[in-house]
Amino acid sequence: MNNFLKFMDAYSQKSKYINSEAPYYKLLKNIEEEISNICNKKFLVKSSCGQSRSSMIPWIGIFDEKITQKASHGIFIVILFKADMTGFYLALNQGMQYYLDNYGKLKYKYLEETSNYIRNKITNKKEFLSTIDLKVNKKTRGYGYELGTIIAKYYPKEHFDMLVFKEDFGKFINIYAQLVNELKEISYDEYILNILSNINLEKEKKPFIKNNISSLTLTEVAMPEKIASKKNLVKLKEPKKIDSVEKAKKDKEIGLIGEELVWKMERQKMIDYNRQDLISKMSRVYLIDDTKGYDIISYNFDENLREHKIYIEVKTTELSAKSFFYLSLNELEFMKNNQKNYWIYRVVLAKNPYFYRINYAILTKKFKLEPYIYKVKFK
Repeated sequence: MNNFLKFMDAYSQKSKYINSEAPYYKLLKNIEEEISNICNKKFLVKSSCGQSRSSMIPWIGIFDEKITQKASHGIFIVILFKADMTGFYLALNQGMQYYLDNYGKLKYKYLEETSNYIRNKITNKKEFLSTIDLKVNKKTRGYGYELGTIIAKYYPKEHFDMLVFKEDFGKFINIYAQLVNELKEISYDEYILNILSNINLEKEKKPFIKNNISSLTLTEVAMPEKIASKKNLVKLKEPKKIDSVEKAKKDKEIGLIGEELVWKMERQKMIDYNRQDLISKMSRVYLIDDTKGYDIISYNFDENLREHKIYIEVKTTELSAKSFFYLSLNELEFMKNNQKNYWIYRVVLAKNPYFYRINYAILTKKFKLEPYIYKVKFK
């Protein structure tokens, strides 16, 4: 308790640059060691008050090494001191580097939505805060700490009770353990993709999708044979002006129907194999991010019923099964690098929709790839 209070007093007088000989630095390291002792050294405990420059928000992180070892990535318990040093928070938090790397302008939005989603899954959360105020502006990393907070408890400097803190700390450890159990079997990135896909599914549900897939079932067929000769091709009509906005809208709707049909089929596959436990590890990536190089994460089974992860890219058409489709450079590269577990599902929407599979070997042997678009920039 004394170290906490002394640290806040000392840090409020900090200089611009980190000084490892300064009292505040040694006090923070003392607290880090004490927290590690409270945990019986079962967790990795690390603290930081900045690199070369002193940070506005010093912190002490408690990490279960089965899922993360750093504050930039994953889920962990953290002590966050307010910028004005009037108190601190004990929080269950998320690292924001994953969002910075993947979601650009949407990083804060997705970070906050994910925190809300995880919080809603926690049953005993009523006694904890859902938001924190570190007294920072939106341009600082502290703002990410605020949005990444799942649950928290505040301890004002003037009324800090160490016994209350230790009791709360035990509750946080128990809640954290439940999340760790979920994350042991799936990567953090996939865990977040699953959450965001569930969030976006609720937001983006449209009547046309529900109406189109509710009574439909996909049937797998053999890949069609190569077109014999050009004389069998249908003669093209005279070109006409295309409403690109309407076409893009329709293409998106068609694509989403195909993706939902594949998702429905893959989900049913887990039920048929009596592997409902894998459904939570599957992911509707198409609802979140179109830059991954695939639309769905699912599972196949070998002859011994052992599961292995697969990546599915869905290409949907209302035209012929032999009609061309577009493949992005990112999709092609991911397919090449994951040849054993990557499939293109070519979905044909019809009265009785069907699909066939294409892997990298089939793609390179039976299909011709033609350059379609070029990026043009100054030399």
